[in-house]
Amino acid sequence: MFRTMKVELRPPSSDAARTQPRKWLVSELRGAIEAGSLPDGTRIELIDGEVVPMSPQFIPYGWVKAELGFALKMRAFGDLRVLQEVSLQLSETTLVEPDIVLCRFNGMPRRYLLADEAVLVIEIADSSSRADRLLKPSLYARASI
Repeated sequence: MFRTMKVELRPPSSDAARTQPRKWLVSELRGAIEAGSLPDGTRIELIDGEVVPMSPQFIPYGWVKAELGFALKMRAFGDLRVLQEVSLQLSETTLVEPDIVLCRFNGMPRRYLLADEAVLVIEIADSSSRADRLLKPSLYARASI
């Protein structure tokens, strides 16, 4: 379904592991990123253990995201916060970057926002419209968002 990046964390430990694509964990991907294994500016998501490159961002997309984010920020109240392009961990094998997340403020956040903190997730579809319409809703539903 997606074009995946070839990124090797460590050699396979068995013959069975060599015949099946390796699934990544969020913690392993974070370690690879912190170790500098990915080129600077690489935009990726982790979908069910698969590293998926993200589409480039174009001006109309950025404009819509900025305007929608501003409108939501003007209406957010209480402990709700509007975050744009933050990493949202949905499971041990899924880390996405939704365009806008309305979440509960629980003090200083961790490295990644967790699914149970998200109240609303907004994806603005431009060049990524197929994945944003067909795949991501089921990922968010599985995470009870």
